[in-house]
Amino acid sequence: MLFIRDIFSEEKPCYSLVDSKTATGIIDVLRSAYFKSSAEVQEILKVGALEINSQNFFVRVNDVSYHVKRLSHHTSLDLVNAQYNLSEFLRKRGHSFPEIISTKQSRLIAIDRNHQGWIVTRFEPGNYFSGLKRELPAVAGAIGNLFHDLASDGCKQFTENIVLLNSAALPILNPEFLLSSIIDSDKSLPPSDYSLLSSHFKIIENAVYSIRKFSSLLTINENCISHIVLHPHNLLTKSDWHPVFLDVESLRPHPRLMSIGFGIYKLMRQFGVMYTSCSNRDSLIAKYGLEMCRVIIHKTGLNNIEASLLPYGATFEVCRRLNIILELNAQHGSILWNKIFPIHLAGLREIPIIFASLLNKGNQGPIHE
Repeated sequence: MLFIRDIFSEEKPCYSLVDSKTATGIIDVLRSAYFKSSAEVQEILKVGALEINSQNFFVRVNDVSYHVKRLSHHTSLDLVNAQYNLSEFLRKRGHSFPEIISTKQSRLIAIDRNHQGWIVTRFEPGNYFSGLKRELPAVAGAIGNLFHDLASDGCKQFTENIVLLNSAALPILNPEFLLSSIIDSDKSLPPSDYSLLSSHFKIIENAVYSIRKFSSLLTINENCISHIVLHPHNLLTKSDWHPVFLDVESLRPHPRLMSIGFGIYKLMRQFGVMYTSCSNRDSLIAKYGLEMCRVIIHKTGLNNIEASLLPYGATFEVCRRLNIILELNAQHGSILWNKIFPIHLAGLREIPIIFASLLNKGNQGPIHE
C-alpha cells in the first residue's frame, strides 16, 4: 500500500502528562537557571505521541509558554551549542527557528545537578505540516532559502564549527552493502521483520542499482550543513502557512542533495496521504511535486545536474536509513525503530511517483527558470 500514514505526521502536536519526578526536575532547572526561585510553573506537558526519542515539554511559567528540551546524556553539549548558535544566526536573518531563551548566565544550554543539558525556547503555536496544497509554496520557499543560506559565506564560521565538533559523523552507505545486510539479517531481525524485508528485496535491489552510478555525485558535499530530517513533524506551519523549522539538532553535516531530496519526498508523501481519495492522485502528486522541486531548486541555486539527482538523493537516504535500522538490530539487538520499516519500504515505490515529472524532464534541458 502506497502513501500509508506516517507515524510522524500527526496534524497537531500531541501532549501528555509527565510523572512527578520529571516535573520536579524541570521546575528545578527553570527556577535555578532561567527564572526567579518564586517563578510560578503553571503547567508541564510532554510533547509528542511517540515514546521513541521525545524529550520535549510544553511549559507555562508566569502565564508565558515555553518549549523545554532535555538533552540525552550521550549528546555532545559543544555540538548542540554550535547548532543552536547557528539557528539563532539564521533566525536573525529571517529564517523561522524558535527563539532561544538564554540562562541567567547568558548561556544557551543549562546544566542541572546531574550534568543533564537543557534547552528552553519560546513556544511556537501552530500545526504540523499536513500536506495541503496551500501549504506547499511557502514551505518550499522556506526550505530553498534555508539551504541557500546554509551554503553561504555568512554561515561559514558556524557551519565549520559544527563540522569540527561532529565527531559521530553520519555514516554514508555503500549501496551494495545494504543488500548483503538484508541477506544476513535472518539471525538478527525478528521473523516478521525479516519476512517483510525479504518480500521487498527486489524493490530494494532496484533502488540500489538506480543510485549506484550516482553515489559519488550524491555524496560529494558531505560536509555541507543540512537539516537532515525535514519530515512533517519538524515543520510547524503558522496561520500564513510559513513554516517554523524544529529539531535544531538535525542541522548536521550531510550531503545536501540527499537531505533536500529526502525532505521533498517526506513532505510530498504527506501530500499523497492528504489527497489519497483523489482519482488522479498520482498525477496530482507528480504535478505538485515538480512545483515544489522548482521552487526549492530555484531558491537553493542548484544547477541542472544537481536538480536531476534529487530523486536519487531521496532514494539513497531511504536506503541509508534502512541500513541503520538493520545495524541497530545486528549490533545492539535494538528493535526500537523496526516499526519504520513499512514506511521506508513504501517510500522506495513512492519516490518515483513524487519525482515523476522531474525524472521525465531529466533529458529535456533546464527545469528551473
